Amino acid sequence: MSPFARLSIFTIGAVGLLNIVWISYGGFEFVWRDLLSPVIGVTILLAISAFYTVYRPVKDFAVVTLWTAILISFSVVAALNSYLMASLQFSFKDEYLAAFDHLFGFDWVSLLELVGRDPMIGNVATAIYSTSLPLVAFTLIYLGLTGRSKRLELFMTSLIIACFVTIALSGPMVAMGPYGHYNIPAELYQEFAPAVTTQGPGSTWLSHVMGLRDGSMRILSLSNSEGVITFPSFQTVMSVLMIFALRGYGWVSWCGGILNFAILLTVPLDGNHYLADMVAGAAVAVLVWYGLLKLQEWLARRATAYSAPRHVPAMMFGPS
Repeated sequence: MSPFARLSIFTIGAVGLLNIVWISYGGFEFVWRDLLSPVIGVTILLAISAFYTVYRPVKDFAVVTLWTAILISFSVVAALNSYLMASLQFSFKDEYLAAFDHLFGFDWVSLLELVGRDPMIGNVATAIYSTSLPLVAFTLIYLGLTGRSKRLELFMTSLIIACFVTIALSGPMVAMGPYGHYNIPAELYQEFAPAVTTQGPGSTWLSHVMGLRDGSMRILSLSNSEGVITFPSFQTVMSVLMIFALRGYGWVSWCGGILNFAILLTVPLDGNHYLADMVAGAAVAVLVWYGLLKLQEWLARRATAYSAPRHVPAMMFGPS
């Protein structure tokens, strides 16, 4: 197993242990049966990876199944951790995030009104926004099956660590998002139904976050969890990391870059994000990617140095 795979597993395990302690001593209950499907899936994938590593070596397929198992485990742990972090009762920071947008001339409300005039634009944007998670799966499979295991390791480890950094920042920087902060009436967006809003009595985000904050939601379940992070934008983190991961691979790089750029354009309205959220998400992605890239390069140099043959004087062992 590669150093980056071990690092990813260790990170997931450490945060998972934190989740267990937090749930146990924080007055929460967890629906443990929700783990049945992920545990079965991860077990099967690890068994397949071990089979194609040891008994019938097919390296690329073994790598893909291993990282898919890691991705599933990470998704479970991250979802729980984001809900626990949302329960911290920090004050909402919307006024500061909105002030950042205004400082740089970004008018979120005007953008919503513009898109609201033509629901077709909003519907297309929502469809594009929804491709983000399938693109993560595509990136994993493409890099793995084309033998680019080092780039795959860098991408997946960056995604995992950047996500946990994002979750850690989301606690003290909690925000309602523009829909809630500007008190946007549903009539302005109901025609194109953005993917995420925090407004209205039917908003799952609103009921979950407020319930976590006021103590009325203490039963955590994977079956009804959703994204509850506003700052930084994890959607931005994912798109930036995918652009980096697919860079330099011809038409795949161009198609991936264009689609991820299109996703970034949809993040403010469909993701309920300020421009500040996106800037912070991009910063997290860049810092984590290049930090891990330097670590990967250092590990490669170290491995080369240790594997290089060393000249040993013959007389060290005495005359022949």
